[in-house]
Amino acid sequence: GWSEVPAAQLTGYAVAPVKLGTTWACGAQRYVASGGALRPLSAAAADATGLTFVAMDPVTCASVPRSSSVLTGPVFVRSTGAADLFLAEGGKRRAVSSMDTVYALAAGGPVTVVQVEQAALDAIPLGGPVLTPGRVVKSAAGPDLFLVDGTSTLRHVVSFATMTELGVTGWSEVPAAQLTGYAVAPVKLGTTWACGAQRYVASGGALRPLSAA
Repeated sequence: GWSEVPAAQLTGYAVAPVKLGTTWACGAQRYVASGGALRPLSAAAADATGLTFVAMDPVTCASVPRSSSVLTGPVFVRSTGAADLFLAEGGKRRAVSSMDTVYALAAGGPVTVVQVEQAALDAIPLGGPVLTPGRVVKSAAGPDLFLVDGTSTLRHVVSFATMTELGVTGWSEVPAAQLTGYAVAPVKLGTTWACGAQRYVASGGALRPLSAA
């Protein structure tokens, strides 16, 4: 809520040129306001968003609920007046066309959406759109199939048998422009994967974890 006060009580206060937003800097820590609380970002995650974090007074920072869980995953951004959603990554905003892509990028973690004024959104350079990781796509300009690996890599699919072992079914044709910003990896899609420290083999439609030995 808000309170109405006599005009005289505002004497001595200056109106800041930057309006109230959802991206705050409290000392060295940067936050995004989401779900009724300020949520701290890791330095890397904050830098990657390309957003401007407004330095707020420490007293004000202390008066707002804060989450203790540091966000290290993807940050999505939209303007307060539009439904279009973007991934804020690498100092750019990249269009996201479906919630399937959002959930795939979040990888089971929280989905953080920051709402900003249109001018703040426009100030972030526009990058290429984001495809859904783990999906197989084909450019409308050529016959090759690629598995989308993360947000910047494509892996050439050379065998439908590999897709079957991985449990990947079907593929989608996309405009060639949607592959802008992706690089084709020198190593083609195979059935032996490393996801962090865990190694897997694809067999029977699923990734099966191996012991280190």
